[in-house]
Amino acid sequence: MSNDTESDDDNSDIDAAPNSNTDIGSDRGSDEEKSLRPPMFDPKDENNPKIKLRQIFSSFKELKEAIRTWNIRRERSFKFIKSDNIRVRAICPKDGCDWCIYARRMKGDGRLEVRTFQKKHKYGFSYHNKSVKFGWVGRRYVGVFKESTRLDYVSFKKMVMKEHKCHLSRHQ
Repeated sequence: MSNDTESDDDNSDIDAAPNSNTDIGSDRGSDEEKSLRPPMFDPKDENNPKIKLRQIFSSFKELKEAIRTWNIRRERSFKFIKSDNIRVRAICPKDGCDWCIYARRMKGDGRLEVRTFQKKHKYGFSYHNKSVKFGWVGRRYVGVFKESTRLDYVSFKKMVMKEHKCHLSRHQ
């Protein structure tokens, strides 16, 4: 009789019948398909975008606006370092910060996929956020100006600074 380390009772390679309804895959398969399919960016979330790894954006404009808004909402600066008709890369301008995002055009269509996304900035927020520019402020607050025609600059500046914790000059 030999002293084998493997036991004859090991049935790990035997195909066994499922023992409950949870072991049997549903005919819908939607949960599994949804987990395999990359998430699409929802334009309804443009005021508070949710960016994820492998997320799909329909255009460069949509992606860049989402990156800008995502960072401004978190009171962080960023800058685009590589942006052409194939890819977009943005980083944190502060030395030593690892925050970055990289998206690339998908083969076969014009959509972009987020390939790299480091969510965490190493440094705290800054009131002098250079990412807050007049175009972004104008797009976000056009409705406020339409509703309140008598809004003066000082009141508007206080409102933007309170909502986004940023410095706003007349030249932004």
